[in-house]
Amino acid sequence: DTHLGFDGNEEKNRALVASIATLPGMRYPGGAAVGHVRGLLVAGDLTEWGNTYEWEAFCDVYGLGRGEKPGSPFPVFEVVGNHDMVHGPWLAAEVAKRHPGGGAYTWDWDDVHLVGLGESPDGPALDALERDLAKTPVERPLVLLFHRPLAGPWLEDRPDAEARARLARLLSGREVLGIFHGHHHARAHYVWQGYDVWKPGAVKGGAPELAVADVDDERFTVRTYDWQSRRFVDLFTKRRPKRPTSAP
Repeated sequence: DTHLGFDGNEEKNRALVASIATLPGMRYPGGAAVGHVRGLLVAGDLTEWGNTYEWEAFCDVYGLGRGEKPGSPFPVFEVVGNHDMVHGPWLAAEVAKRHPGGGAYTWDWDDVHLVGLGESPDGPALDALERDLAKTPVERPLVLLFHRPLAGPWLEDRPDAEARARLARLLSGREVLGIFHGHHHARAHYVWQGYDVWKPGAVKGGAPELAVADVDDERFTVRTYDWQSRRFVDLFTKRRPKRPTSAP
């Protein structure tokens, strides 16, 4: 949650961008080095109140086509949050101009399929996800990004129980590497319906952290990075299921 427009957050967001830019080559605890940053996923509440000038500040800080400045040194994949919708759906329409998809948008990094589902995995977002998964091979590993939580104390009226059940059905039998959401300005990992879910922190509030995720053929690893102190503070890793190999 970047919350551009909240007091002091523009400076903090610029510090976040500068900190991420120093990650490649940095050593993880244990010795391995951070590789190339493929992109930054932002899990909603891009702005404090969904005002035009706040969205313009987000675009300026993250280099989304303003042209005057180099911007961030990595691609940015954002979804809207409830704060972005205070003045209606116009900001969601701006995001949709950057990432067309009709309720959800997708992209691929090698064999990993990533899906941005907007503020909440319900309604048109789930319709779009269903259409997308119908043409996505079941063996493709998935990463999901949206704003509202699936469980815990910050679970509210969206997504409701019916939408959560439908999401679970759509994901059944697939390898979901991870689900990432915002809304709760905290750092946490929990398991929902057997799937690993992360709240990676926020610029607003007392959790100045983000998740640094790595995937290879054997493991999916998420390390929490404190972008203010520029250090890694915890580690999660899980073994991926072995894929069947063709007979010789």
